[in-house]
Amino acid sequence: EAGVAKLRRRDFSGAIADLSKAIELDPRMDNAYAMRAVAKGSSGDAKGGVDDASKAIELNPKNMAAFMNRAVARRALGDFQGAIEDATNVLDEKPDDAMAWGFRAMANHAKGDFEATIQDADKALKLDPRQAAFYAARAMAKRAMGNLAGAIADCDQALDLRPGDPECYRIRALARHQLQ
Repeated sequence: EAGVAKLRRRDFSGAIADLSKAIELDPRMDNAYAMRAVAKGSSGDAKGGVDDASKAIELNPKNMAAFMNRAVARRALGDFQGAIEDATNVLDEKPDDAMAWGFRAMANHAKGDFEATIQDADKALKLDPRQAAFYAARAMAKRAMGNLAGAIADCDQALDLRPGDPECYRIRALARHQLQ
C-alpha cells in the first residue's frame, strides 16, 4: 500500500522501492508488478514497465490493469501494434472501458491508422464524453484525413474540457490555415 501511495504522489523511485520489497516478500503478487510497471514507465523506464506488466500478466492473465499498463509502456517504446493488442485484450474483457477505447484510438493514431482512430475515439466518447484526450485524438485523425471542419469542432470540444491544451491549439490552427 505504501508503494501505491507513493505512486499517487508521483514519488516514482519510492514507489519502485516499496513495490520491489513487496515483490521480494511475495513474488506471486501480480498487482505489485502491475503497479511497479506504472512507476517504472512514469520514471522513464518503459522497457522495465513492459517487463513488469508482462510478469503481472503471466501471474494473472485476467489482470486488465496490467494489460493497460503494458499498453502504455509499449506505446512509449514505439510498439504501437503491441499497445493496440494489449488494449484490445482489455476490451475483449471489458467492452465498456472508455479509457481502453481512447487509448487504443491514440495508439492507432500513432500507428497511422486514422480510420481506426476515429472509430475507437467515437466509441470512447460515447462511453465518456468528458475526456478531452479522446476529442484530440479524433481531431488529429480527422485533420490527417482532410476533415478540417471536423478537426476544428473536436478541438473546440477538447479545449472546452481542457483549456490551454497546446496540442489542440496547434491542430486547430493548422486546420484553420488549411481551410483558407
